[in-house]
Amino acid sequence: NLFLLKLKEYVKNTDSAVLLVTHDLTYAGKISDKIALLSQGKLTDFFPPKEFYAAQENTSSDNLISSYLQLGK
Repeated sequence: NLFLLKLKEYVKNTDSAVLLVTHDLTYAGKISDKIALLSQGKLTDFFPPKEFYAAQENTSSDNLISSYLQLGK
């Protein structure tokens, strides 16, 4: 997505920060420095993207990743 690539470039060039709220784990993993997981309105986890996908032992992140993978079927 061109918009997200331009946003990431802008953030890098201006030393800014952006809070992006999304359910799209593909984009979150591609453009984020960190992923925060909310469950029932509360912050439950905070990971770098690679650690988020490896954090299967956490019920909230495991459920989210499993649900996301099933959408692709």
